[in-house]
Amino acid sequence: MNIGKSASQIVDKLSHNLPQSVLLSAPKGIALDDIVRQIVPEKPIFIRPDESRATPIIPTEVIRDLYYITKSHYSSRRIIVIDRADTMNPSAQAAFLKLLEEPGKNVYFILLTSRPNRLLPTIRSRVQIFNIEPMSEAESRDFIASKGVNDSRKVEQLMYLASGMSEELEKLIDDPKYFEEVAAVVKDAQSIVSGGGYEGLMIAHKYKDNRTRAVRLTELAIAMVRKLISSKPDTALVDRLEQLVAAHDRILANGNIRLVLTKLMV
Repeated sequence: MNIGKSASQIVDKLSHNLPQSVLLSAPKGIALDDIVRQIVPEKPIFIRPDESRATPIIPTEVIRDLYYITKSHYSSRRIIVIDRADTMNPSAQAAFLKLLEEPGKNVYFILLTSRPNRLLPTIRSRVQIFNIEPMSEAESRDFIASKGVNDSRKVEQLMYLASGMSEELEKLIDDPKYFEEVAAVVKDAQSIVSGGGYEGLMIAHKYKDNRTRAVRLTELAIAMVRKLISSKPDTALVDRLEQLVAAHDRILANGNIRLVLTKLMV
């Protein structure tokens, strides 16, 4: 996978000198677990959120189970990867902090997240943080060309939909059905950025039963508004961004999807 210059530099640095505790932060759509596999030759222990829950989390008991692993003595490195580390609930984060404070010999932690600010400040202060940037425009275009996509309209669509996210870009190219699904969500996100009207209410109805898609919808809308603000700061856009972030958080917290999205439109 073409991961871009930013990720390649971090892979090179960490593969030669891995700190005891590392946090890799990147926007969604960058395959952090693939990057980990390029950093460490060993087979890591992956801790992932429990997807069977309404809101996927890494529960406290899973982190406490790591005590038995980390307190054992190893003659070679033991790599523990916490995927989507921000989904640890508060008590799980507190339990994990104790592991960081008293790491076992030859035990290494790699935390992965797209939302580092959701981790306790005390956790962030005890890990070395590496921020992985999306691929540049030139890198993205080169990758698209290497996959045999030559149609100029499709190229521009891919550039817009992926926004430099390596994993997302590859999936959009390789899976036509996924491409159409994402394109439809992006169109809806553009509608909720502007807000209001009958169309917005229909969008709220469309997403009311699918929390994962509703989260994706608000994430795309947030990204769009942030991009608009970066090019042309505007008080109304800042207000809209705050509304979208609040809606996104309420949906993640099991809020009523239809009510949250409808409120954005009025």
